[in-house]
Amino acid sequence: MAPLGGRYGMESPRGARRLRACLGVSVVAWGLWSAPVASQPPTDLRAAHQLALRSTVVVSSPIGEGAGWVTELDGVRVVITNRHVVQQIHRVDVIYADGVEATGLVVHRSTTLDVAVVVPAQDVHVPPLPMAHRPLVRGERVVLAGHPGGMRFITSEGVVAGAAHGLPETDRACGENANCTVIDAETHFGNSGGPVVDAHGNCVGMVWGGMTATSFTLAVHAEPMFRELSAVAERIHAYRQRLRGHARNPRPR
Repeated sequence: MAPLGGRYGMESPRGARRLRACLGVSVVAWGLWSAPVASQPPTDLRAAHQLALRSTVVVSSPIGEGAGWVTELDGVRVVITNRHVVQQIHRVDVIYADGVEATGLVVHRSTTLDVAVVVPAQDVHVPPLPMAHRPLVRGERVVLAGHPGGMRFITSEGVVAGAAHGLPETDRACGENANCTVIDAETHFGNSGGPVVDAHGNCVGMVWGGMTATSFTLAVHAEPMFRELSAVAERIHAYRQRLRGHARNPRPR
């Protein structure tokens, strides 16, 4: 198991067995529940593909590229990505799906979740993805967006398969002893930091990494992300005001 934007090798068969052993865990307090069994029509996710695509960005730096997505915190549109995508880099390039590019400042790195916040120097012109505040449903179909294998702005679909916890990798991604969402969807290098979007266009999670030789992807659930980001929203707003001041009063060359 490895972050999809990182430089890690294949996970051992023992680790794969441990993850598969965790897939049956369903923790109501975390927000994963099993829907009543009933005959339901297939969910049409075509609109969700478009919503995910327009809010997804490339986060590029000297160490490589990953994905990110636009949301709004305290009235400020920001880019959310994985901490391992930006590592210790302070300035990155943000590329939107329409080709517009902007410089972004990394203003927050979580110490518990693999989450980072980037504030673009220019006003964000694409619509934000709202973050969902609800349990995930086992069997729910979702859309994942990112840049797998160097192909930019690719969307795919997957199914919420369960939760995994208690592994060093899940602790690093989602917090110590906290559950990561497990999605039955293949993702690759370049998907890290991309949004996981439900049928209503809400972000329900963020891609972190996956198990080699399996079709499973781990994602950070939206609820702990929202709690973390809400706590730092005021500081992020202050960074945005500072960036606007620099833009209005550029330094003389």
